[in-house]
Amino acid sequence: MFLLTQGPNLKAILTSSFALMLPPHGNLPFSSPIHIPTIVQQTLVTSQLVYYSAEKIQEEIDSMVGQERPPCLEDRERLPYTNAVIHEIQRFISVLPMSLPHILTQDTHFRGHFLPKGTNIIPLLISAHQDPTQFKDPENFNPNNFLDDKGAFQNNEAFMPFALGWNRDWNG
Repeated sequence: MFLLTQGPNLKAILTSSFALMLPPHGNLPFSSPIHIPTIVQQTLVTSQLVYYSAEKIQEEIDSMVGQERPPCLEDRERLPYTNAVIHEIQRFISVLPMSLPHILTQDTHFRGHFLPKGTNIIPLLISAHQDPTQFKDPENFNPNNFLDDKGAFQNNEAFMPFALGWNRDWNG
C-alpha cells in the first residue's frame, strides 16, 4: 500500500495530527486543573476513534486513488469518508471555539433580543458544532455527521472550523 510503504503509517499520522491540534497547557484559555483532564480525556478518546477510522480511510484511498501515488486535492470528491473524517475532527475538537469579533451591519433580532446596528459580537462556534438540530450525533466523534444516507460527502452550513466568513449574514 502506498501510504504504508512510502511514508509514515496513516494511523500514526491521524492520531499525532489530532494531538498537535490542541494548544499546549500554557496557551489554553481558562486553563486550570479542572479543564486539563477533560481535554486529555477528549484527546485520548478521539485519537482512538480516529485510529479505528484509519483502516476504512486506507481502504477508500487504495480503491479510489490506488497505491501508485498519494491522494491529492483533486481526489477529494472521490474520497467522501476521508473528507468526512477530516471535517469531523475539526468539528469535534472545535479548533477555535470562538470566532473573531464581528460588527452587525444592521439592526438584528436574535433569540428574542434586539441587537442594534454597530453591536460587537463574538460568535461561539462550538455552540453550532454541538447543535443537535444541525448534526446527527453532535456529542460523539462520528464521520456520518458529514455523510448522507448514500455515503456521499455533504457539507453543513453550521460547520465553521475557524471563523464565520465575511459573506455570512448575521441577520438573526
